[in-house]
Amino acid sequence: MFGTIRKHQNWLWYIIIAVIVVSFVVYFSPYSKVHDTNTKTDFGKINGKEITRAQYETAFHETELFHFLRYQSWPGSSEVARQTGFDVERETYNRLFLIEKMAELNLQVSPEAAAKWITQVLGSSDDKPFDPRLYDQFVTQALNPHRIT
Repeated sequence: MFGTIRKHQNWLWYIIIAVIVVSFVVYFSPYSKVHDTNTKTDFGKINGKEITRAQYETAFHETELFHFLRYQSWPGSSEVARQTGFDVERETYNRLFLIEKMAELNLQVSPEAAAKWITQVLGSSDDKPFDPRLYDQFVTQALNPHRIT
Protein backbone atom coordinates (compact mmCIF):
# COMPACT_ATOMS: atom_id res chain seq x y z
CA MET A 1 0.00 0.00 0.00
CA PHE A 2 2.77 2.44 0.92
CA GLY A 3 4.55 1.49 -2.25
CA THR A 4 1.48 2.43 -4.31
CA ILE A 5 1.10 5.75 -2.48
CA ARG A 6 4.81 6.49 -2.93
CA LYS A 7 4.62 5.57 -6.60
CA HIS A 8 1.64 7.92 -7.24
CA GLN A 9 2.52 10.66 -4.76
CA ASN A 10 2.71 13.47 -7.33
CA TRP A 11 -0.86 13.25 -8.57
CA LEU A 12 -2.10 12.41 -5.05
CA TRP A 13 -0.67 15.74 -3.86
CA TYR A 14 -2.55 17.54 -6.61
CA ILE A 15 -5.82 15.92 -5.54
CA ILE A 16 -5.19 16.68 -1.84
CA ILE A 17 -4.27 20.31 -2.58
CA ALA A 18 -7.33 20.75 -4.83
CA VAL A 19 -9.67 19.36 -2.14
CA ILE A 20 -8.15 21.62 0.54
CA VAL A 21 -8.30 24.73 -1.66
CA VAL A 22 -11.92 24.09 -2.63
CA SER A 23 -12.93 23.44 0.99
CA PHE A 24 -11.22 26.67 2.14
CA VAL A 25 -12.92 28.67 -0.60
CA VAL A 26 -16.33 27.25 0.30
CA TYR A 27 -15.84 27.60 4.07
CA PHE A 28 -14.41 31.12 4.07
CA SER A 29 -16.58 32.51 1.27
CA PRO A 30 -18.54 35.63 2.26
CA TYR A 31 -21.63 33.92 0.84
CA SER A 32 -21.12 30.79 2.93
CA LYS A 33 -23.90 29.76 5.28
CA VAL A 34 -21.28 28.59 7.81
CA HIS A 35 -20.62 32.13 9.07
CA ASP A 36 -24.09 33.49 8.35
CA THR A 37 -24.87 36.33 10.76
CA ASN A 38 -28.60 35.71 10.34
CA THR A 39 -28.23 32.52 12.37
CA LYS A 40 -27.27 34.56 15.42
CA THR A 41 -29.80 33.90 18.15
CA ASP A 42 -28.21 35.42 21.24
CA PHE A 43 -28.09 39.20 21.06
CA GLY A 44 -27.28 39.66 24.73
CA LYS A 45 -29.17 41.32 27.56
CA ILE A 46 -29.82 44.85 28.72
CA ASN A 47 -31.09 45.35 32.28
CA GLY A 48 -31.55 41.59 32.55
CA LYS A 49 -33.93 41.50 29.55
CA GLU A 50 -33.09 39.47 26.46
CA ILE A 51 -32.63 41.46 23.26
CA THR A 52 -34.86 39.94 20.60
CA ARG A 53 -34.00 39.63 16.93
CA ALA A 54 -36.72 42.17 16.06
CA GLN A 55 -35.34 44.71 18.54
CA TYR A 56 -31.82 44.21 17.21
CA GLU A 57 -32.87 44.53 13.56
CA THR A 58 -34.90 47.67 14.26
CA ALA A 59 -31.99 49.29 16.10
CA PHE A 60 -29.61 48.17 13.32
CA HIS A 61 -31.74 49.88 10.65
CA GLU A 62 -32.03 53.00 12.81
CA THR A 63 -28.23 53.05 13.13
CA GLU A 64 -27.82 52.75 9.36
CA LEU A 65 -30.31 55.57 8.88
CA PHE A 66 -28.47 57.72 11.44
CA HIS A 67 -25.22 57.25 9.52
CA PHE A 68 -26.93 58.08 6.23
CA LEU A 69 -28.51 61.26 7.58
CA ARG A 70 -25.23 62.38 9.13
CA TYR A 71 -22.75 61.51 6.36
CA GLN A 72 -24.99 61.14 3.26
CA SER A 73 -23.74 57.57 2.71
CA TRP A 74 -24.73 54.14 3.95
CA PRO A 75 -22.28 52.60 6.45
CA GLY A 76 -21.82 49.24 4.72
CA SER A 77 -20.15 50.72 1.65
CA SER A 78 -18.92 53.96 3.09
CA GLU A 79 -15.35 55.19 3.11
CA VAL A 80 -16.58 57.75 5.65
CA ALA A 81 -17.59 54.94 8.05
CA ARG A 82 -14.11 53.47 7.83
CA GLN A 83 -12.42 56.84 8.31
CA THR A 84 -14.56 57.86 11.27
CA GLY A 85 -14.41 54.42 12.90
CA PHE A 86 -18.19 54.03 12.68
CA ASP A 87 -18.96 50.47 13.77
CA VAL A 88 -22.57 49.60 12.96
CA GLU A 89 -22.78 46.74 15.45
CA ARG A 90 -21.35 48.81 18.32
CA GLU A 91 -23.65 51.72 17.51
CA THR A 92 -26.61 49.32 17.30
CA TYR A 93 -25.97 48.15 20.87
CA ASN A 94 -25.54 51.78 21.97
CA ARG A 95 -28.92 52.56 20.44
CA LEU A 96 -30.51 49.55 22.18
CA PHE A 97 -29.08 50.78 25.48
CA LEU A 98 -30.43 54.30 24.90
CA ILE A 99 -33.87 52.92 23.98
CA GLU A 100 -33.91 50.92 27.22
CA LYS A 101 -32.85 53.99 29.23
CA MET A 102 -35.57 56.10 27.57
CA ALA A 103 -38.16 53.47 28.52
CA GLU A 104 -36.79 53.28 32.06
CA LEU A 105 -36.99 57.07 32.45
CA ASN A 106 -40.36 57.18 30.66
CA LEU A 107 -39.16 59.70 28.07
CA GLN A 108 -41.61 60.30 25.24
CA VAL A 109 -41.00 62.12 21.96
CA SER A 110 -43.98 64.18 20.90
CA PRO A 111 -45.21 63.96 17.30
CA GLU A 112 -44.56 67.71 16.97
CA ALA A 113 -40.90 67.30 17.99
CA ALA A 114 -40.48 64.40 15.55
CA ALA A 115 -42.07 66.42 12.73
CA LYS A 116 -39.84 69.40 13.50
CA TRP A 117 -36.74 67.21 13.41
CA ILE A 118 -37.78 65.67 10.07
CA THR A 119 -38.26 69.11 8.52
CA GLN A 120 -34.82 70.18 9.76
CA VAL A 121 -33.19 67.05 8.34
CA LEU A 122 -34.87 67.52 4.98
CA GLY A 123 -33.60 71.07 4.76
CA SER A 124 -36.76 73.00 5.48
CA SER A 125 -36.67 76.19 7.50
CA ASP A 126 -39.04 78.85 8.78
CA ASP A 127 -38.93 80.77 5.50
CA LYS A 128 -39.21 77.58 3.41
CA PRO A 129 -42.20 75.41 4.43
CA PHE A 130 -42.19 71.63 4.60
CA ASP A 131 -42.66 70.00 1.20
CA PRO A 132 -44.26 66.54 1.43
CA ARG A 133 -42.88 65.70 -2.02
CA LEU A 134 -39.32 65.96 -0.65
CA TYR A 135 -40.24 63.56 2.13
CA ASP A 136 -41.85 61.09 -0.31
CA GLN A 137 -38.82 61.35 -2.59
CA PHE A 138 -36.51 60.67 0.35
CA VAL A 139 -38.52 57.62 1.36
CA THR A 140 -38.68 56.12 -2.14
CA GLN A 141 -35.11 56.88 -3.21
CA ALA A 142 -33.15 56.48 0.03
CA LEU A 143 -35.12 54.31 2.44
CA ASN A 144 -37.03 51.80 0.32
CA PRO A 145 -33.96 50.37 -1.49
CA HIS A 146 -32.47 49.56 1.93
CA ARG A 147 -35.74 48.10 3.26
CA ILE A 148 -36.07 50.78 5.94
CA THR A 149 -39.55 51.94 6.85
